[in-house]
Amino acid sequence: MNLEEFRKALSSDATEENTQLKRQLSDLQTEYHEKLSKLENENDSLKESCRVLCNRCFTLTRGVTCLFCGLDYPCPHMPRLEEQVAMAHKLRKEIEKKWLMGIVMLLFSK
Repeated sequence: MNLEEFRKALSSDATEENTQLKRQLSDLQTEYHEKLSKLENENDSLKESCRVLCNRCFTLTRGVTCLFCGLDYPCPHMPRLEEQVAMAHKLRKEIEKKWLMGIVMLLFSK
């Protein structure tokens, strides 16, 4: 085999390898886009489920559990920090009032 034949053989091998690599790249890109699309659809579905859950929770509890909600989703019903502090303060006052009423009832029931 002379030098020219060797160059042609190497060139042919490289061309074949390039074609194969391009095909693999194309297959990987197609697979990537399919998986990305599937994940985006799943993400959209989960966001919609969270939105529905937030609305249902708010409707059923009338916002009572919003103060203690641990859902990591931007719920439109979630009170701002200032509102949470006010709700906690009000809840604390109600608990103290009920506790004091319980003590008073206990003292006068004897």
